[in-house]
Amino acid sequence: MRAHLIDAGRLAVRLALRPEAVRRPLQAASRRGYLPGWLWGRLPVERPFPVELPCGVRFLYQPSAYDGIARHLYWKGAGFWEAETLGVFCRLARHARRVLDIGANTGTYALIACAAHPDTRVTAFEPVPRIREQAAHSIALNGFGARCELRSDAVSDSCGTARFHVPAGGVPTSSSLHEGGFRGLSGEHIEVPLTTIDALLAPDDRVDLVKIDVEGFEDAVLRGMARVLRDHRPAIVLECNADGPIAALDAIVAQLPHRLYHLRPEGPIQVEGFAGDASDEHRNFLLLPEEKGGWL
Repeated sequence: MRAHLIDAGRLAVRLALRPEAVRRPLQAASRRGYLPGWLWGRLPVERPFPVELPCGVRFLYQPSAYDGIARHLYWKGAGFWEAETLGVFCRLARHARRVLDIGANTGTYALIACAAHPDTRVTAFEPVPRIREQAAHSIALNGFGARCELRSDAVSDSCGTARFHVPAGGVPTSSSLHEGGFRGLSGEHIEVPLTTIDALLAPDDRVDLVKIDVEGFEDAVLRGMARVLRDHRPAIVLECNADGPIAALDAIVAQLPHRLYHLRPEGPIQVEGFAGDASDEHRNFLLLPEEKGGWL
């Protein structure tokens, strides 16, 4: 009975928010700080909407009813969700002509890369079928299909197949290769193709920019793209959680001609290692070779 009431309540909210005359005032109130997070964080977004970044990049985003990223972008704006990272990635993407989005989820970074320059080619990796389908809708909505390849592979340091854990929820953001689920999250396993970047890309497929968000397997991704790192020296935006593979990442980066920056609200700060923010609030880092320093 309680579940039926909850479903009925959710349906009522979704129907009430469909008229633009209702959504627009609520959106304005939320962006001005008049709506608390517990409220706007539960309001669904179901229609495509424009996302505009401070760097001038603009694209359309196709949401689903329980998409947390869409809720942030629509009700609060692009300056509220990973703002310290989006601005940096946007500036880098303006210079990049070949981009990899590893752990694409609903495709926000792939969309930014395509929107930042009309000649950019992107390969995005998202193993979860329903999330990949949503990303595909956004890519098609913007007319980026010819420049953005969307793949089902999980990326690591070996090739084959793997059991991939998908947490419960409509649009989970912590799917991973963790056998027991990222941080013990409940969910299900699916079988997915497994690849390395070096095995997938031809030697002359020159990569300029990479985004990596793989919930604790960042070191495996980097090991599997050793040739690309050596020959192409791409800029890399990488998430590292406080409980992530910090020692392994530090060892890999020590061998690279890249400077390491912690992406924070006050801007990129050069650091010596990945033990950045113990609060786990600002988890993104930038690996930038010296010759690309002007991209920032």
